[in-house]
Amino acid sequence: MYHIKFDHQSVVGHVRDINEDAYAVMHGNDASGSLAVVCDGMGGVAGGEIASRIVCETFYDFPIYRDGIKPFNAGSNRHRLERLIHVSNEKIRDFVRHHPRYKGMGTTVSTLLFLEDKIVIAHVGDSRIYRLRDGELTLLTRDQTLRDHLLQTGKITPDDAIGHPSGHILLQAVGASAQLGRIQSRVDDLAAGDLFLVCSDGLSDFVRDAEIHDILSTRPFTQVCDDLVQLALQRGGHDNITVITAAVADVAIQRQAA
Repeated sequence: MYHIKFDHQSVVGHVRDINEDAYAVMHGNDASGSLAVVCDGMGGVAGGEIASRIVCETFYDFPIYRDGIKPFNAGSNRHRLERLIHVSNEKIRDFVRHHPRYKGMGTTVSTLLFLEDKIVIAHVGDSRIYRLRDGELTLLTRDQTLRDHLLQTGKITPDDAIGHPSGHILLQAVGASAQLGRIQSRVDDLAAGDLFLVCSDGLSDFVRDAEIHDILSTRPFTQVCDDLVQLALQRGGHDNITVITAAVADVAIQRQAA
């Protein structure tokens, strides 16, 4: 059994007038049902902050202990995460129907659910989820951008992808169209010592993976979020910045230490 410890921070940055990011952190029983969500709204005056908030509010009602489905049933809860994203899409579309001036708003969503010895991920857009394990940093999501599509199909090289102008062209976002395409989702094993980062592109666009690795690897857990945000701000803070970190500890070892 594992225990999950969270930290989080969200700032507007140096350029934007409002924070269109939103996030949610829900604490379960040790590693059963803890959930982290980051959303990066799009639309500016067209209500990106409303779209991201709608998704987080939907996830706050995540029914993990309802309907007789046990928390550790990773497959069922993977489908539930996907369903919540579809429900969020419908809610945003319904909001726009009643408030036409907000047409065009939408949001990314990256969510990480802890279930005893498993994690479940669901993802749309270009926010990101990283895992640091045994000194190795792994990106667990893939950006749903035109740049990533061109890279995956061999139309551009990894060198071309750096700073490519299509990097901010989303192929899909929650609320942007009546029907969502593929939602990235996966189930993976959890291990003591894992350290996770869920972030908006206000961080990942300005802080390199090698720098993320260095901060996650060398800084005290309570300092990681602030150090990541401060580095993105030093790089100009051109976007909203949201980060959630989650550290995984063995409950038995933690109790012995206490």
